[in-house]
Amino acid sequence: MLEHVLTIFSGAIFGITIIAGIGPQSLNILTHAIKNNYPYLVAAICIIADGSLIILGSFSLGLGNSKLLFSLVNLFSIAFILWYISQKIRGLFRQFNQFNFNNKILNRSQSTLKALSLTLLNPLVFIDTVIIIGGNSLRYHGLARLDFILGTLIGDFIWLFGLVLVGRKFAYWLNKKLVWICIDVLTIAIMSIILYKIIE
Repeated sequence: MLEHVLTIFSGAIFGITIIAGIGPQSLNILTHAIKNNYPYLVAAICIIADGSLIILGSFSLGLGNSKLLFSLVNLFSIAFILWYISQKIRGLFRQFNQFNFNNKILNRSQSTLKALSLTLLNPLVFIDTVIIIGGNSLRYHGLARLDFILGTLIGDFIWLFGLVLVGRKFAYWLNKKLVWICIDVLTIAIMSIILYKIIE
């Protein structure tokens, strides 16, 4: 029993370590939380999508060792990150007073589609869930693998719903122009570092 608990705990810590960070998916959830724009729906969609990718990677033997797959993912990652950085840079030059973070900007369908696109079309999420988490799950066998997968799913749940709670709790402080400028600049810097490491 203790062995199962420790494996689940290890999986949760590993999942949070890999998934946690400022990326398109996390930033989208945080933004929806601050706006009170279907935050729990968006987080739930991301968790279900992440979980599906984790399970896919965990039960796809040898997937993490495919050189062709890594090459294709890297190329797609470079294109995606360049596009995402360009969008963030353009956003820095917009008039921030045109946005009101207290109003619901997206309807339910738009929020759902955006959450799905920033998860399923985001190569960084694919790398984290399918390649890294899925690949590491192959080190476990039998029930231990199921324990590890369950742990990573719990870790994903904690991180993504944690973003919602933080966004809702500190919405007043996060709902500032200067804060969002700093977040965008930090996001651009982090994504640029990721891009450099992929190209290197």
